[in-house]
Amino acid sequence: LRKMVCEQVEEHARKKGAEVVSSHHMKEMAEEYGIDADLMKASGIIENEHVEVYNITNGSRFTTYAFHAPGGSGTISINGAAAHLCQPGDHVILCAFAYMNPEEAEAHKPKLVFVDNNNNISSIK
Repeated sequence: LRKMVCEQVEEHARKKGAEVVSSHHMKEMAEEYGIDADLMKASGIIENEHVEVYNITNGSRFTTYAFHAPGGSGTISINGAAAHLCQPGDHVILCAFAYMNPEEAEAHKPKLVFVDNNNNISSIK
């Protein structure tokens, strides 16, 4: 029996709430989702990995896959069909998951990456 548990989360640390800020979107792009390469490395998210996006601004949730944007850019880009669910400036939570056996899942602690208002890493827990 394998369980799917949260492996890593990228969050924006604010007085209230936890999210990153969508920097832009392009409906005509084939890639669904772009994330600053530095944030991907810090969180352990890899290219083409299944990612859940929770839009705090409008309440939408969607599944997509990750591809990298230039490191240090602060880019969180929602593209393609997913761009209809997120606008630039929306606050989102990004989650990736891992399959583990029950023993691994019980001992697992997700990696949390917190960012500032410009999507720069402020802390990792």
